[in-house]
Amino acid sequence: MLCGLTVGTCCHAKPKITTLPAISQWLVDYQKTSCVMVRRFGTSKRPVLLSMRTYGPGRDFEVTVAGEIAARLQQAPQFGIAYGLHELSFPSLHHNARAGAYGPAVLFSSALATRKHRQVGGFAAEPMPDSDFEATVDRISLATSHQTFVLDTGSVLPVLSALRTCTDALVRNWGLDPAEQAELTRRPKVADKKWISEILKGFPSELEYQGKDGRLNLRVMVDKAGQPTQCETVNAFRNANFNTKVCEIVIGMARFEPALDSNSQPVASFFSGSIVYVN
Repeated sequence: MLCGLTVGTCCHAKPKITTLPAISQWLVDYQKTSCVMVRRFGTSKRPVLLSMRTYGPGRDFEVTVAGEIAARLQQAPQFGIAYGLHELSFPSLHHNARAGAYGPAVLFSSALATRKHRQVGGFAAEPMPDSDFEATVDRISLATSHQTFVLDTGSVLPVLSALRTCTDALVRNWGLDPAEQAELTRRPKVADKKWISEILKGFPSELEYQGKDGRLNLRVMVDKAGQPTQCETVNAFRNANFNTKVCEIVIGMARFEPALDSNSQPVASFFSGSIVYVN
C-alpha cells in the first residue's frame, strides 16, 4: 500500500483545545542519510516529543509524536495535523510504537504544505518547499474528534533554515548541486509503476508472520536520460536480503521522466518516496 494522506473534515465542532508550550530549543540533527528537527513541549514532568525527519529537500516529513498525547492519538479512529492556522490533513496510515521514557508514540507521514499542494501517494515526485506557506507556521496542531493539542512552536523559519543547510549537505554528498536542484521546473517522475508492484510483493516474511507493518524509504539517483543509476533504502527493514532485492528491482525495472532544470533541460537529480506495508 502506498503511503499518503486522505482528505477529510473534523466531525465535531468545538473540541477541547490544550496548548502545550515549548520546554526546549529546537535541535537539528545532521545524520548520514537524513535530517531531523526535534523539540519538547508540555512540562518537564509530562513532556511531549515532536520529531520531524526528512530524507532530502522537499516538504514531506516523517513525523513522530511521543508522550501522553500520542496515547490519545493511538486510540482515536482518525487524527489530523495542521500547520499554523491552516486546515487539518489526515494521515491515512500511522504506526503505533513506544519511545523510551516518553512512552506511547505515533509515526506518520505529513507534508509541510497546504492540502491543495499535497500529492497523494508516497511515490509522487517530491515538491519543493513553499517559503510563503512556511512563514505562516507558528504552531502545530494535532486533533482528534474530541480534543486538539496545539504545540506552541513559534515561527518555524529559523529551524527550517538550519534543516535546509543539512539537506543541502545531503544533496552535495549525492554529487548534485543544491542550487540547481532548488530551481528545477520538474522533479523526476515515475514513467512505469510495474517496479513498485514488484517491491510490494516482497514484504519480508518474518514481519508478515509476526503480523507487523513495515515502512520502506527509498532514494534513487536518476540521470538526465531518466535511468536509475543508484538506489538506497533508508531507515528500512532490518533485512539485508530484502533491501538488496528492492534496489535490484529499481535498477533493473524503474524508468523515469528526467528532472528538468530552470531552462527545461534534462538534468540528473534524485527521486524519493515511501512505501508502507500493512498486514
